[in-house]
Amino acid sequence: MIRSAQPYQIFAPFYNAWHDESWYEEIFPFLMKETGLRPGDPVYEGGCGAGHLTRRLTEAGLPVFASDASGEMLRLAKRRLAGQPVILRQEDLRSMPIRRGFSAFIFCLDVIQYLGEKELQTLFAKVYRCLPEGGVLVFDHLPEKLLRQRAKSPPIYYESEGRRMWWRTAIRGKTVRYDLFFWHNEKKMSETQILRVYKKREIRRLLKQTGNWEVNGYGGYADTPMHASSERFCWFATKQSAGMQGKVNDPIICKR
Repeated sequence: MIRSAQPYQIFAPFYNAWHDESWYEEIFPFLMKETGLRPGDPVYEGGCGAGHLTRRLTEAGLPVFASDASGEMLRLAKRRLAGQPVILRQEDLRSMPIRRGFSAFIFCLDVIQYLGEKELQTLFAKVYRCLPEGGVLVFDHLPEKLLRQRAKSPPIYYESEGRRMWWRTAIRGKTVRYDLFFWHNEKKMSETQILRVYKKREIRRLLKQTGNWEVNGYGGYADTPMHASSERFCWFATKQSAGMQGKVNDPIICKR
């Protein structure tokens, strides 16, 4: 079990100020293509953060129920999404209730890595129960190789408009620790976040254990194969009917 007491509390305004919104513009067409979502399809977005992706979803005509464990992130999202057709709720995915009526559940930008293996298995099983046949589960995570490279590299340092941030990554076994330090207006703040390393085979196993999914995996939000040097592993799992056999399409072997 991963214990990370509401990450992105202190870090939230820094994340919001520095995060590159163009990334969402780049990934959005592929996300829409792979999910097959159409205007009017309701979407659950877990770990919505400050609402960057949420805004793209609503602008595409999708009604969104967006949740995050961080109250500070949700306050930022509320400002960004003013006037948009979205419901915002503070909700930890570890205790997410059964929520039916959604065409897709989306957990982007490392959200699942804040969950331990048993917690993630429970979440996948719950989403499978919630989705209708043909509904889609979308999530991503950072590859192990990338995280271990970060842990061996010097800390990341940012400075912008009088604000500074120092970010150190450490790994012990399957546990990743982010130590974040901030300086703003002569004040120093810090936050620690705990994540888990997941391998491709572990994700495949968890999906197989939790439902009859057809699974497509990519090395990013593009039609590229997963490989050790990918910057992100992205998964699209579609719920199959009871009479159909789910399958895993790994673009390393065969592409859609």
